[in-house]
Amino acid sequence: MAAKKGSKGKISKSLFPAAVAMEPTLPPFNAQVPTLPAVVKIGPPGKHVYQSSKRIQSNSIMFWLLSTTSYAAHRALSVSDVLEEILERLPNSGRAISARVSSQWLEASIKKLWKDPYSVLPLLKLVSELSGGYSRGCRIEFRRPPRNVQWSRFALYAHHIQSITWNDEKGTLSNDIFAQILIHRPQVHSILPNIRAMTWTASYDDTVMQLLPLTSDSLKILHLNIKQGCSSESVATTLKGLDDRGVCLEDLRIEAWFGVRDIEITLASFLCDQLELKVVGLPQYYGTKDIIAVLGSLPKLESLYTTNCVGEVEDGMNWELGEGSIRNLSSFGFNAPLWMASRILKSNSLSNLSRLSVTPPSSGAINGSVYAFFDSLALHGMGLRSIHLSLCQYPSTFNPITPADLQPLFHLKSLEVLEIDGRKPFVGIDSGFVEDMAHYWPSLRRLHLAPLPTDGGEANIGTPLSILHAFAHHFDPTSRCLESIGLYFKSESKKLLDTQGTHAFPTLRELDVGTSCISSDDVHSVAAFLAGLCSPGLAICSGRRSGELNSRESDSVAVWRQVGASLRVLHDFQSPLRYRLEVLEHEARKPHGKAASWKRVNSIDSLSLSPIAKSGVDQEGATDEVMRA
Repeated sequence: MAAKKGSKGKISKSLFPAAVAMEPTLPPFNAQVPTLPAVVKIGPPGKHVYQSSKRIQSNSIMFWLLSTTSYAAHRALSVSDVLEEILERLPNSGRAISARVSSQWLEASIKKLWKDPYSVLPLLKLVSELSGGYSRGCRIEFRRPPRNVQWSRFALYAHHIQSITWNDEKGTLSNDIFAQILIHRPQVHSILPNIRAMTWTASYDDTVMQLLPLTSDSLKILHLNIKQGCSSESVATTLKGLDDRGVCLEDLRIEAWFGVRDIEITLASFLCDQLELKVVGLPQYYGTKDIIAVLGSLPKLESLYTTNCVGEVEDGMNWELGEGSIRNLSSFGFNAPLWMASRILKSNSLSNLSRLSVTPPSSGAINGSVYAFFDSLALHGMGLRSIHLSLCQYPSTFNPITPADLQPLFHLKSLEVLEIDGRKPFVGIDSGFVEDMAHYWPSLRRLHLAPLPTDGGEANIGTPLSILHAFAHHFDPTSRCLESIGLYFKSESKKLLDTQGTHAFPTLRELDVGTSCISSDDVHSVAAFLAGLCSPGLAICSGRRSGELNSRESDSVAVWRQVGASLRVLHDFQSPLRYRLEVLEHEARKPHGKAASWKRVNSIDSLSLSPIAKSGVDQEGATDEVMRA
């Protein structure tokens, strides 16, 4: 498509939708990019947060690329692969700015901007102005009939959309909107010809069926969340419409609030034609014998899991799986009592199963069922590589899991992921148990044992944080294993200071602390301990939210957030200090080198960590303390 230009040779603003927010005007073409120091203070006085200048200047990299006058740089930016990498790292506002650079950048930027819009509304606004509010119950429709619409522009943006999300809690779309579009474009079979993924949440029958005009035979992922206001007839009509459009899915997820008998025949018929399905998620009691038989006939089905629980047990999914009924299934997750999970394992119906996830209900919450489930895993789950067990529904009277309870799982030699969530902390972990895990599970990558108890915790219970030394010692650091640990920790500042720096733990990338209770006085000692033990890539999280502490505001999470901030400060200085120590070590090995100097700084901990940990300075003074050291 030829780019439209104004009188001064610039790309016309009319090519961009009004919904895209634009950034301020670019600096002059030859403007110099200001250089930043290695570490910058951000925030009001007394509450500075130290950040690396690379993190700050990454927001300005686009301005530098646009202002450079180097011919080599311009030539590099004309390479499509380089341009794709740049645009992939930019926010939508930066992509909108880059679209004004040239025709080549326009096409690449539009592709990124419209690949995954937040909803269908930005596309509809290109046809005509919309009326109605964006809240539940409000009706969204065209304020006036479409006239003088730039359908070529509409088609350009619609062609690039690959993923769409809609929830009618933001407003209900009028059926007249899609009728008007199809009237003006009668030759178009689908509004979104290249759509690949769709997440559709509906509370009304009309909303369910409105996804049909947007779909095409390119659709591969469909997640349907059908609320209580919808009837089974509208869902059955939608499934038939998808079949008529030649949709061949690879991932299907359905959440519904009506019984299985209302849709069983239509659902089974729809699944029969989906021969490319690899992942299926159905409501808990939607697996009648007919549906399970259809699932067993799908040649590429790899993952099956349940969504919500609807109806009565006798109405449907009792998981009466015959022996070898779904042979190719590698991942299975469902909400069911543990005795039912044990029965499925004993039936050998899932011969190739490698990942198992079970969430039992609160009824029947006795420790005996958990122990029997572990025994069944040891006898019939020899091929399992990943186990997830959620016991958060169990009452607070349920006894916590101990290392002795997990001993039957030592028979699973190929175990890579073990996650057990519960309402009480996992206690009793010592160096001996860690050594046994390293011996029996040499390929273990993730270990999460009740790091987030839902009924809170105390500072004097849980696992000592110094147990990370045992993990670092017993697990082979040369192999890429044990990248994530989640435990409920307790603070022990004095012992940490005495043992820091004794073992390196370079493989650890994520530490899930849950709501572990530590004192605010131990923030710097804990941060120093982690900085000396782990690599700079360590991320502290809560509740397995990778890389970040979640938004749940509690005293314990707030303290761990301070630990994370102090840890980043220490890691920012760790690399240059380590380089200086390597230079000193090289000089010390010479015949007349600086041996005396090297003896005074014989480890990275004595130079960069101990002064901070022992002096008790606040976060703002940590930088100056390291520099003086």
